[in-house]
Amino acid sequence: MSLIVKLLLAFAVSMAVTVVVGALVIPLLRRAKVGQHILEDGPVWHKSKEGTPTMGGILFIAGILVACVTVGAGAILRGDLTGIYLFVFSFVYGAIGFLDDFEKLRKKQNLGLTASQK
Repeated sequence: MSLIVKLLLAFAVSMAVTVVVGALVIPLLRRAKVGQHILEDGPVWHKSKEGTPTMGGILFIAGILVACVTVGAGAILRGDLTGIYLFVFSFVYGAIGFLDDFEKLRKKQNLGLTASQK
């Protein structure tokens, strides 16, 4: 299978997983009121984002994991760890985003992690 076909297949798998998981998780996040808090001194149009579910990066991490495991399984078995590196780096950056969103929810304001913590 050519590299272009593998990349397109990985994209399709990742997108499908993200859409399906998103359809299941986003309503749960809304019910749990895991939403973004907007600062009072911001622009008026920004208030429309109030309550938008946060922590959506989990959806993308799930998509990347499934794509790496399904499309990249053959390469991983042959010793090519590129897919694992891709997932690990994505997971680390996703964990930083998760902690940032968690801090925003915990403090009930738009101040998550500081720049140096990120």
